[in-house]
Amino acid sequence: HTLVDSSDTAIMLLYDGKFVECNPATLRMFGCDSKEEFLALNPALVSPEFQSNGMDSASLARQHIDLAMEKGSDRFDWIHKRINGEEFFAEVHLTRLLIQGQIMMQGVVIDINDRILAENKLNQYKHIVSSSLDMMALLDTNYTYLAANPEYLRTINKESHEVIGHSVLDVFGEAFFRDISQPQAELCLQGEVVHFQQWIDFPTHG
Repeated sequence: HTLVDSSDTAIMLLYDGKFVECNPATLRMFGCDSKEEFLALNPALVSPEFQSNGMDSASLARQHIDLAMEKGSDRFDWIHKRINGEEFFAEVHLTRLLIQGQIMMQGVVIDINDRILAENKLNQYKHIVSSSLDMMALLDTNYTYLAANPEYLRTINKESHEVIGHSVLDVFGEAFFRDISQPQAELCLQGEVVHFQQWIDFPTHG
């Protein structure tokens, strides 16, 4: 009890499809003021009607519970819902337990909402960059390419393996970097947003 109650991770017990115990982290996660308030809920009330794959939460939850009962445990991503109606992404671990002769299900719920939202934004950014008709590239502070979109590679007539992991010096030559790119890059590293124009002679295609 001490370990469970002091945990920052939401931990709860289910018996016969109902919550019978939970720790303080569970109350904080779902926005309940007391243990009695949470235990009066049921799993359907802390989930939206449908999950992200289009399946209804009740049917999908039953599948995961049955799998955990059969194999002893199950781990899956889930959309949960706080009592104020706010939905959030979570990682759920179900474990079959035998407590005082009764088979119960322990649920461990980890809030991964910030991570999922960040991944979604990153994927959106990658899509925008990859489909853009503007040249875009990402470099580290050593001026080594970390990424370059298709238009960037097409314009400089290079393959991805010829650019990613290589420095600007490798791609454009030391003179170009020293005289044109480096002064602008150093201003960027100081936190400035730099706008400038330059003429570059790229190899012809074909």
